[in-house]
Amino acid sequence: MAADDELERNKLSKGRALAKRESYVTRIKAIHTTALSASDDATKAPRLLAASAKLDNLLTGFEIEDNAVFEAYCNLDMLGEYTTDLLVEVNEWVYDIQSIVFNPSPGVTLTWHNHAFSVDYLKFRYRNSMAIFISGPHSAISSLR
Repeated sequence: MAADDELERNKLSKGRALAKRESYVTRIKAIHTTALSASDDATKAPRLLAASAKLDNLLTGFEIEDNAVFEAYCNLDMLGEYTTDLLVEVNEWVYDIQSIVFNPSPGVTLTWHNHAFSVDYLKFRYRNSMAIFISGPHSAISSLR
């Protein structure tokens, strides 16, 4: 009886981990889609910057849940069914997003609250904060969260 209970708990753990992992995959994919469209349409850049601020947390959450999926497969003696394909794909999406966010096209103009800003250079990213040099009504380094 105890073995049956443990098996059932492991099945439930696997199901929960798969569902949570898929939630992270869906949200990261949405940011990836936004990044691809923002690379062609500068009006989508502010949305991309806002969405990408959550990217580190989403990737961490995905990795935690992917590890939980791995553990669940191990506990169910199903390790042969676990694959790293999704992990690789998600990391490729993240690299695409970061390359677009960190390397905006010079001269791209962003409009925010009816003010036009020209993005000259994305300087750095540190702990979900981004700084960009902008030129507009108030030229300065702007910190976005």
